[in-house]
Amino acid sequence: MAKLKIRIFKNNGTTPDTTATIPLAIVKVASKLIPRKAVTVLDDLGIDLDQLIG
Repeated sequence: MAKLKIRIFKNNGTTPDTTATIPLAIVKVASKLIPRKAVTVLDDLGIDLDQLIG
């Protein structure tokens, strides 16, 4: 099963402060619940949800 791994770094550190691993099946379902305005903001920031979960 494919998973999305998110690593959060603080203060330009080299090791992640926090790591979250989420199955892509959950991400695909959750992505349909994101308001369109939020998707627009992500697009403006250069984040393409379809590419991320596709």
